[in-house]
Amino acid sequence: MRLLPHLLALNLALATPAIAQSGPPVQIGRLEDRSVSLSKREVWDAAREWAVRGGFSLTISDFEGGTAEFVQNVGTPPCERVAGILCRASEGIRDWATCPISKWMVPRNGMVKVILLLSEKDGQTQIIMETRFVRLHATTWVRCESTGELERDFFNAVSGE
Repeated sequence: MRLLPHLLALNLALATPAIAQSGPPVQIGRLEDRSVSLSKREVWDAAREWAVRGGFSLTISDFEGGTAEFVQNVGTPPCERVAGILCRASEGIRDWATCPISKWMVPRNGMVKVILLLSEKDGQTQIIMETRFVRLHATTWVRCESTGELERDFFNAVSGE
């Protein structure tokens, strides 16, 4: 069973309350779709361990429906040394995403959201993972592009590599 239509419906459901709020922009992030030779329970437990270890908060948890959402609010980015002594704020969110550079604004808080959909069939668990990264520049949220590091780290943790 393909879960992509369900993920799009979930995105719409998650986006509807956010439209009424002033918050990060609503968009579909990077999608990863893989199957692993583990039970749904094993993947679920490994995903929760990974999230706790990474400093994420669980915001949606529905084991029966196979849906989980993790969020991490990222503070003001650390400084990067320039010419050994100067310091400028990093535009990225850890090593996970790169964000547009603003010539006028110092980036502020960021947010990382991970949405998982799990489906088990014939001893395999299909995992669809969506990641979204945004950074606040003064009063404007900007979308950041995934480097693939967060996704690799997650799938390595889930598969035991």
